[in-house]
Amino acid sequence: MPIARRHHVVPRFYRSRFADNRAQLRRVPLGDSKSHLIAVGDATVQTDCFAVQGDAGPADAFQGQLTGIEGKGRGCARASARRAGVADFDG
Repeated sequence: MPIARRHHVVPRFYRSRFADNRAQLRRVPLGDSKSHLIAVGDATVQTDCFAVQGDAGPADAFQGQLTGIEGKGRGCARASARRAGVADFDG
């Protein structure tokens, strides 16, 4: 199984809440760079952010654990939004 190398430091369900109807966000870098549109899937990506070196080589088990936690968080956020009357929450 290939090792996951692209890691999002902000969960997709949260990034999607700020996207336009084309699933794009406006990235505004700090400093002198100009802002630009970026796809939700490419935003907040860090390469090898959660990768660890194991006895058998690089491993991404930690990323797998975070994915499970993110899934549970998405369910909680969806339930909270539903209770608050936010009908368009697609988390």
